Amino acid sequence: MFLADLDLRKPQVAGCLGLKCGEGVLGVIEGRIDVDGATIRARAGSSRLEVLPTAPASNPSDLVASRAMKTLLQDVTGHGQSRIAILDLPPLLTGHDVISILPQVDCVLLVAAVGTSTVSEIEECNKYLQATDLVRFVLNKAPESTTRYSYY
Repeated sequence: MFLADLDLRKPQVAGCLGLKCGEGVLGVIEGRIDVDGATIRARAGSSRLEVLPTAPASNPSDLVASRAMKTLLQDVTGHGQSRIAILDLPPLLTGHDVISILPQVDCVLLVAAVGTSTVSEIEECNKYLQATDLVRFVLNKAPESTTRYSYY
């Protein structure tokens, strides 16, 4: 499995996984390193994960819309049909970064947060995702229930 941090505004993948970010996505896009050289191999139990982290960019919209980003996405997803590539993107409504990448992805996982995301924001996101073949939705930050539900 391959995980690429494409949130060039506020990247968090490396920090969440306790990894150091070297050249990462920015180095690849700017031609200083290739994808394999920028990828960090990690293990989670018996599973292997390849991580392509990034650092914040001063011009994220320009980089995401660049030919170099399109080439990067082809490299990340073009390693064979059995490879699953997860692209961590910024929130859809924060800019045009995600919109320019959507035509190059197979499916989208939309994540919303209880108490943060509004129904109108989710509806607006849905308008942008109409052309996407497969969309899934995850609601996170839901409060833990104090009552126990038991089927029996």
